[in-house]
Amino acid sequence: MREQIKKDIKETVKIIDTSKLEFVNITEYKHLVKDNIWTKAIQTALEEKKNVYIPDLGHEILLDDSIFMDSNTNLKVDKKQLIKLLPNKNICMIRNRNILPGSHKYIERENPDCNITVSGGIWNATGNHGMRVDYLHAVEGGFAHMAFSNIEHLNVTDVTFLGGAASYAVMISNCEDFYVDNIYFDNHKKDGVHIDGPSKYGIISNLKGEGLKDDMVAILAWDWYGSGMTHGDIEYVYVHDVEGVDNEIRLLSGRKEYPNHLTHDCAVRNCVFENINGIYTYKMYYQPNCKNVIYQDKNFDSALTVGEMENIYFENISVPKLRESGFNDIPVYGIFDILADCKNINIKDVKISDSCENLENKNVKLVNVGPISATWKYGDSVETWGDFFDPDMCCTVEDITFENIIMAEEKITDAEKLVKETIQKINPDYPNTTPKGGTGYGKINKVNVR
Repeated sequence: MREQIKKDIKETVKIIDTSKLEFVNITEYKHLVKDNIWTKAIQTALEEKKNVYIPDLGHEILLDDSIFMDSNTNLKVDKKQLIKLLPNKNICMIRNRNILPGSHKYIERENPDCNITVSGGIWNATGNHGMRVDYLHAVEGGFAHMAFSNIEHLNVTDVTFLGGAASYAVMISNCEDFYVDNIYFDNHKKDGVHIDGPSKYGIISNLKGEGLKDDMVAILAWDWYGSGMTHGDIEYVYVHDVEGVDNEIRLLSGRKEYPNHLTHDCAVRNCVFENINGIYTYKMYYQPNCKNVIYQDKNFDSALTVGEMENIYFENISVPKLRESGFNDIPVYGIFDILADCKNINIKDVKISDSCENLENKNVKLVNVGPISATWKYGDSVETWGDFFDPDMCCTVEDITFENIIMAEEKITDAEKLVKETIQKINPDYPNTTPKGGTGYGKINKVNVR
């Protein structure tokens, strides 16, 4: 099935060939530049000529607003050219034109923008924070250097993101057919490539970077309020050739409840992850809005259920460094940490630098199934503390298959050494000791080891 999924994705995803297009050189619009701010020049050129090339001008160029891309527009930038957003603008650098808000109701594509490419350039938004899709925040949950939603046939390639601005590098949602390739993150401090549902048929490949303080790749069918433009199923995504440096990858499913209390299930299905190095944990667990600790009982934001994942494949995975805790000191119980109702999870050709005994000593398994409890000590008073997660949630993994799992050059075939079912218990000594614990548990019905 894995090869069929890859075949379906490769045959569907459109890698747009721009080599035969006629590009206008942005210097032809230099008369629209003032104080080295090129936003108007780039925007006008795109609207008039559709295909715009920015050469290496020998100096940085500035933006003071978002660049809007319509259907059938292509922006190509020399790989050495630095493009910088002016400080405190707090707006995305590039977006497609026809983005629709989807935080208050389930939406699918409607009059989508189509056939858009962005390639090249060094994009820097240092001095900004929360790069929103629009100044009025009409599209709640969208914040990124490059934001795309309600779109079909999108290519983002050969881009470097320099520095961070508390915003995702590339954010894609409500999309069919996307190709993100050859991306480098230099001290970027938020998600690298962030996909929200409903989205399907995508390739994410050749990512490298360091200094990410969040997920290098995030596949989020469900997301909390304020952190996703839309929500829904994510299907047929192929992620390959990722070179991280002490990074994480996340898959998240759930059931979205909108303000009108209507709900929509958000599953992750038919995804393949191959040739990945430097990721110390693959988070496949349900996580409510961590700001629930701040909200307490007001505006509580959760997924109602852990959601479903099906036909997920991991192959040729290298884990050179083991960690007992990740970002924000959240515990790592599994290199693959699962809190979702799963069917057909496959993990093959995994090389871990640590021995099986070292994993045991650190209370880490290759796969942990069950809820996490981790206390966020928000403020000095115990009454304001809360849990990052939901330790009362339960999940079932119907079947999981392992093949060729190597720990410290030893092949492990004993299932008990590979998996753990977590059963949470209430901590009677809380808050003297943390975490608080809970009543949730994880269950695995069938394990195959080859």
